[in-house]
Amino acid sequence: MKEIQADTAAVKTAVEEQREQVNKTVVDVEDAVKEMREGEMKTRDEMREIREEVNNVRDMLPKVRS
Repeated sequence: MKEIQADTAAVKTAVEEQREQVNKTVVDVEDAVKEMREGEMKTRDEMREIREEVNNVRDMLPKVRS
């Protein structure tokens, strides 16, 4: 009986360690996804700014040629 209790305690400990590792991994993945989304938003904003600058230059060209 004591051996079964010891085995059960060992299994519980192993399961708890695995759960903690899974939780840590989930947090790491969530952080990575958050960083990717923030990077995408930053890139999108930068592209929008570049597009606006190009359009402004394009609009100014006919005025400069005149």
